[in-house]
Amino acid sequence: MEVFALTVENVQDFYPLLPEDILLPDAENGIVLLGASEEDGQGGERACGALVLQMADEDTWFLTWLLVAPEQRRRGVGSALVELACDIAGQMDMQVISLFSRSLQEETNDLYPFFEKKGFSLRPREGRSYSILLGQIGLEDFFRRESKGENILTLHEVSGTLLAQFNETLAAQGQLLTAPISTEWAMSDVSAVYISEGKIAACVAFDRVREDTVRLAFAHSMGKGTMQMPLLLLRAYRLLSDRFAPETQLVIPCVTSASCALVEKLMPSAQVEMESYSARWLKEARSKD
Repeated sequence: MEVFALTVENVQDFYPLLPEDILLPDAENGIVLLGASEEDGQGGERACGALVLQMADEDTWFLTWLLVAPEQRRRGVGSALVELACDIAGQMDMQVISLFSRSLQEETNDLYPFFEKKGFSLRPREGRSYSILLGQIGLEDFFRRESKGENILTLHEVSGTLLAQFNETLAAQGQLLTAPISTEWAMSDVSAVYISEGKIAACVAFDRVREDTVRLAFAHSMGKGTMQMPLLLLRAYRLLSDRFAPETQLVIPCVTSASCALVEKLMPSAQVEMESYSARWLKEARSKD
């Protein structure tokens, strides 16, 4: 097996292992792609794994993607890729940070022991991921209220001009989205926005993970400490309940302590499924090994 930095010339061989929206490798602009391959027995090479590093600031790389082909797992591919990433970072006197979630139900086969063995320091983050059945949400006190609000529209009903303004605001605030908010989203008819003074003040958007599972894919409010987000969640619950069965599971990822507190206040029956962690590698840690 061989691990190496991908280039514009060979990156296409690794597209099946890379995220769909990945940019071409460009070290000057902070995108480093690594790949692992082995001989396929027919004189060619077979892609085994891929890793993505993205520059966060002048001394930090974010490890945003690590994927090993299913048939190549438990053969050291992921370890080799991470070790190369750390070697590159060490040569540039940079640190490597990765953010990941750890299942509370399954303590094995997750990234926590993997990063720990690689010399990363691990710290809990503010975020959590919750799950609750739509039928349970309807039993919570807040969600028994009437779903009112002339200022709330479905994402499907919003004009392109308002969405463009909203996306520009998100970009200016440094909000990282894999794609702009748009009416083209698959579940735009059950996603909702709050309109204030002719602009989008808050938004919640959902996607379907499986036949019986819906996920809150995006949530943002411009007005902190207001009722915008609770009212949006109330309307979204009504829309989801009209479309899905009570046994449908809603997954709610939260990245801040404030969002966790809001979910726990509005939906006390929600179960914590995942805890968020950060893994950080420093050159000094490697030198002590």
